[in-house]
Parts: sequence; structure tokens; C-alpha cells
Amino acid sequence: MFTRLCVYEYLAAKLGLFLELKVLDCEIIKANIKHNHREYITFVQKTADFLHPGMTKTAFEQLYVLERLEGESRLDFLRRQGFSERADEMLFFDYVIYNRDRHCNNLEFIKNDELLLSPLFDNGVSFFAPYAGKRVEIENFDVLSNNISNSDFGTRYLEDNLGYIGNTESIVSRLEHVSENVLWEKLFLVFGDDENFPVWHRNRCMELILKRMRHVREVLNH
Repeated sequence: MFTRLCVYEYLAAKLGLFLELKVLDCEIIKANIKHNHREYITFVQKTADFLHPGMTKTAFEQLYVLERLEGESRLDFLRRQGFSERADEMLFFDYVIYNRDRHCNNLEFIKNDELLLSPLFDNGVSFFAPYAGKRVEIENFDVLSNNISNSDFGTRYLEDNLGYIGNTESIVSRLEHVSENVLWEKLFLVFGDDENFPVWHRNRCMELILKRMRHVREVLNH
């Protein structure tokens, strides 16, 4: 996986866990890789497995196509299956990390004795993913912009999807005691002084998170 997406996947995982959301955890590892006869030192990710022995999984879209009601949206189907809280968390989380790729194939149902929902995974196309480390573009990017995204839930505009959140109090309560210093340690301490993910880039990621969380509070408290 491209190193920036690994980093963004890691940031999304740690931020989600910090906010007590159900996201798939992962770790970041520095490794030597070879590509086109050249050797690079880069980041790779090690991702946890959410499927335990005895469990089976079904793609969200497969169950949706089989069991949806006439005219029922994917978001409404998710709520009808008993996952309204998880739906709210997803809409909130995708806005905060600026996730541009919440398509229906990166959400799965898990079957054991009951129907469960997978943690949120494939969160790497977020933050400044389109710019692949281009400093000028990243520094000039409006972190509160509302550009179109590849979302199969709600609308294709992440800010507009905040209006679909049902239990706004639950979401706002997760933001009330966020400490910027603690959050910085949770997200960025592992990178130390590594210039593969320089401090200016980390600062912009932090700015994006904080400003978008602040905007969530403003919208949901309105």
C-alpha cells in the first residue's frame, strides 16, 4: 500500500479508538521494500483481524440487495438492521477524517449467533490522500471544504451527511473532553522525528481533525 495511505489508515484507527468508535485497529511499521529494482524505506501497516473462529462474513451490499425494502437506501437499511448508532458513528467519523471512499464494499456484516457489523475499515483514503505528500497542495488545502466523495451512505457530501445523524447528543459527548496534547501523543508520537512523515504534514492532519471536530459540534448543537 502507498505509504501515505498506510499513515492515514493508522491515524484513522487511532483517532477512532480514541473517540471510542468501532474501528479496525492497526499498527504502523517501518520496513525496507524493493520496487522496480530499487530499495526504499517506507511505512507499512499491520492490521488486526475482526473475524474470529466460528464467524462468517457477508458483504454489506450482498445482504442489502437480498433483503432491502422497495426504495430503501443503504443508510436506512443499515438502521433497520439495528445499527443506527453505528450508522451515526460512521457519518461522524467519515466527516472528521475527510474520508473520500466509504463505498459499500468496505463495510461487512458478521454472522455468529447474531448479526453483527464489522468495525470500520479501509479508512486510508482520508485526510490529504489525493495529494500524495505534495506540500504546497496540502498546505493550501481548505480542511473544511465539502468536496464530493465516494460514499454509498447518505449523500456524497460528508458535511451534508451530518444532517442524517440521529442521536446527536451521543456524538457531541465524545468531543467534550478531547485534549489536543493527549490526542497528539496518541496519533503522532510513534513517528518521532521521522521525515517520511514530517512535522509540517502532521500539523496539517491535526488541524484538519480539530477544525472538523469543532465544526461537528457547531452543526449538531445548532
